[in-house]
Amino acid sequence: MRTKSPPHMQVVKRKSKQDQLIDFILKQLDLLDDRDQMNCSHELQLIALSSKSPVVSALMHVAQTRNLSKYSVRIIFASSVETNNVQFFKGLRQVSIHYAKNSRLLEAHEQLVISNATCWIGDCMRRDPGKCDSIECYAENCEETTSRAKTSFERFWLMSIPMIYADTNKCGELVSQTLITMPNCDRKTVIVSGTLH
Repeated sequence: MRTKSPPHMQVVKRKSKQDQLIDFILKQLDLLDDRDQMNCSHELQLIALSSKSPVVSALMHVAQTRNLSKYSVRIIFASSVETNNVQFFKGLRQVSIHYAKNSRLLEAHEQLVISNATCWIGDCMRRDPGKCDSIECYAENCEETTSRAKTSFERFWLMSIPMIYADTNKCGELVSQTLITMPNCDRKTVIVSGTLH
């Protein structure tokens, strides 16, 4: 039976935020890999203010330094999406990015769901996560907190606009991507697919 540990909340200095997130993500992925003897696929869920948020940079660092070919990630950004940034997740199995058209998402908190019982919850997205200290919650072995985070993610996912979908092959090479321009843009929708070298 899984034990329930209370979420660990702390004030995190801006300069150490990314390093702490990297350590947390690596630790939790190691635990997942140790428990997974069947090499099953896993999905990560991320809500962030923008592609420049520390949590995105932390996940990007992890994706570049270890094999994440069995992991997919769904991301919701509250601000504009830089479509070329999908490249930094090319080691993942799949990447889907949505843009939150509803401004109410700014009242929500950044969050990263790693498993059914583990997640990280950051500060409100009205506070720039890259410019200020913040109160954060590191929830390990806490199904209740993680369940609430997953429910929030799915609700916002349905309310948001698809922006990017990327797929990789078994070697972790990006083989196709679909880019969709922002709504109300001057340009028409752009769809790009093919092998990237």
